[in-house]
Amino acid sequence: MITKDQWEEIEKALKGSMGVVKFKLGDKQIALEKRFIKENVMVICVFINGKLDQKLGWPGDDYDPAIEPIWNKRSRSVYSPARKQKFIKIFGKRRVKQEIEDLDKKYEWYEPFFKTFASMQRKYKKIEDLEFVRTDFVRL
Repeated sequence: MITKDQWEEIEKALKGSMGVVKFKLGDKQIALEKRFIKENVMVICVFINGKLDQKLGWPGDDYDPAIEPIWNKRSRSVYSPARKQKFIKIFGKRRVKQEIEDLDKKYEWYEPFFKTFASMQRKYKKIEDLEFVRTDFVRL
């Protein structure tokens, strides 16, 4: 269990521009690093045993359910709300539901990024066996 003082130390490290926080979950080493993913966009990246392998979060052959508690869950509808309304306007509600079975279907995946510290903290507070190891700062 991570204490309140440890969470404050973690927040201080990840609020900066070059913080690194290390955790241990079972036999996995988890490192959270503040990184740029594109121009002027910084996120908290989650590395598992020193690797950042995004294909583990996409449904398919490479999917690993072990990443669910430590990565960020994302989803997106197949059809946008505007497109759904366009279908309903053209065909009517009943016919759209008969013709398009996946009208309300969503794609779900996991990604190793958190946009804010608060979202990461909410997710990681729910993990019971998570052990805080230390905080570092990246040296250039």
